[in-house]
Amino acid sequence: GQAQKGFKLGPFVLRAPYFHYELEAAEVLQGIIMTATSLGGVALLESLFGIPYPVAITIIVFQHIGYFLHQILGDVTISGWLTPAVPLITSFVGAYELGAQRIEAYIALQITVGVLFLFLAVFRVSGRLIKLVPPALKGGLIIGAGISALTGQYGITRSGLMLQQYPISLFVGAPLLIFLLYSERLKRYTTLHPHTLIAKLLRFGIVPGLILICLLALLIGEAALPAIRFGFLKLEVGAMLRDWSVAGLGLPNLQLFLKAIPLSFVCFILAFGEVVLAQEIVDDVKPKRPDERVDFSSNRLTAITGIRNILHGLFAPSGGLSGPNWAAMTMAVSRRYENGHQSMYSFIGGSASFNIVRIVAIMFLPITSFLTPFREPTLCLLMIMQGFACLSLGISIPKSRIELASALLVGIVLANYNAAIALAVGILITILNKNARIEKSEKH
Repeated sequence: GQAQKGFKLGPFVLRAPYFHYELEAAEVLQGIIMTATSLGGVALLESLFGIPYPVAITIIVFQHIGYFLHQILGDVTISGWLTPAVPLITSFVGAYELGAQRIEAYIALQITVGVLFLFLAVFRVSGRLIKLVPPALKGGLIIGAGISALTGQYGITRSGLMLQQYPISLFVGAPLLIFLLYSERLKRYTTLHPHTLIAKLLRFGIVPGLILICLLALLIGEAALPAIRFGFLKLEVGAMLRDWSVAGLGLPNLQLFLKAIPLSFVCFILAFGEVVLAQEIVDDVKPKRPDERVDFSSNRLTAITGIRNILHGLFAPSGGLSGPNWAAMTMAVSRRYENGHQSMYSFIGGSASFNIVRIVAIMFLPITSFLTPFREPTLCLLMIMQGFACLSLGISIPKSRIELASALLVGIVLANYNAAIALAVGILITILNKNARIEKSEKH
C-alpha cells in the first residue's frame, strides 16, 4: 500500500531501475514498436527546419533521454511532444525563412515555454493561474488543438498524409486502437478470463493493434518492405551543437522571445490539459490497485517538463516542444497496470521500461531500419487519437451552452489563425458573457 522507494531531492524522488522498480516486458516491446513514431519526429525536423537526417536523429536520441528524465526524478507519466501544439508551432515558425532564422524562432519559443513552466512550478501557481482562465477560453484552446491535430498534416482531412497515403490503415487502425484502449467489454473479459491467449495479448496494451496495422500496411502496399541495416547509430553531437543550437547560433534576439509569448501561454493551457489528463488517469487507476500508492504530483510533472524544454531549447531543439503527458501511452500503461500486480508490478516500472528501451532502440540500426517504413502511419494514428482526446477534454470543460458555443468559436479561430487572435477572441467573449450575466442579474 506504499509508494515505491526512492531518494528525496526537494520536489523530486530519484528512482533507478532494479533498485526501485522492475522492468516490464510488455512495455519494453511497446517501446520498440513506438520507435516508429520517433522516426516521424526525424521527418518533422527535416521538413520543418531542413536539419540533415544524421543530426535530426541525434536530436531525437537526446529527446528520448529527456523522456526518461521523468522516471529518474520520480514521475510516473510517459511524456512526449506537446502534440496538440505541433500544428500551431508549424504555423508560428513557418512565418520565418528556412534556416537559422526559423530555428532561432523555435529556440526562442521552446526556452520561453520552459521558463514559464518552471516558474509556475517553483512558485506553485500553475493551478491557481489556470483557475483564472475562463472555461470558454480554456476549453476553446484545447478544442482548437484537437481540431488542428485532426485537420493538420497528420490528420484525417482529404489533403492529410494519412488519407492520401494510408487510407486503409487509417480506417482500420483508428477504430481498433480506440477499442483496445477504451472498451469496457475487453476489460471485463481480461478480468474474468486472465489465462486465455486473448487476455494475455491484451496485457500488451495497444501493441497487438499496432503490429496488426503495420502488417496490414505491408500486405496492401501502403508501406514498403524494410531495408535492414546493421550496427549502431553514430551520433552527430558536434554538428548538432555547432549548427542547430544556442552553443553555435547564440541566443535568439529579444524580439523573437517577445513574439513567442502569446503562443507560450497557449502551450501552457494545452500542457495543463495534458497534466489534468495525467492526473485523471492516475486517479482512475488508484482504487483498482490498493497494493501500491502511485506517487504522482502535478507540480513535479510541470517542473520536469519545464526543465526538458529549457535543456532542449539550449542544446537539442526538439521540433514539437516537450509535453508533460503522451496521453495514449500513459493510458495504455494504466490499462495494463490496473489488471493487477501479475500484469505489472508498479506503474513507474511500466513507464520507465517504455522510455529506457526507446533510448536504446533508436540507436540500434536493425530496429530503426526495420520500423522506418511504418513511422508515418503509426505517427498519424497516434496524432489522430491525441486529437480526439483533446476534443473530449475540451468539450467537457464548459459548463453551459453559451460557454460551449464560445469555446467552439475560440477553437475554430485557433485552428485557422494564430494564438494571439484566439486569445483576443476568447477574452472578448468572456467580457461579453460576463456583462450579459450582470445585466440579467440587474433585471431580476
